[in-house]
Amino acid sequence: MATPKATKPVARKTAPVAKKRAPSKVVPKAVISAKAARVMVKPSSQKALPPKTKEGASKADIARDIYSKMKSASRQEILKAFMEQARLSKAGASTYLANIKKQAAQK
Repeated sequence: MATPKATKPVARKTAPVAKKRAPSKVVPKAVISAKAARVMVKPSSQKALPPKTKEGASKADIARDIYSKMKSASRQEILKAFMEQARLSKAGASTYLANIKKQAAQK
């Protein structure tokens, strides 16, 4: 009868041991508030909204008005008008257009 071959023990990998961090320094509140006063806030990349075209006109009102004038135009042209005139993002313009079409179909 053949004797079984001796196998080498398998080396098992252990999980890495987390290194201990040095304790963080406690910063007094006065230093924090002094730093906060010096922080510069960058202006947003989005342009300021134009003044409302009508008294109390919302973006939805502006979009509905644009759609009523451009029903026969292509979808892309309507979306471009929404983005420029109502200051909507591409996703927002698409959502407004879908909702306006849905409301028009229900009437």
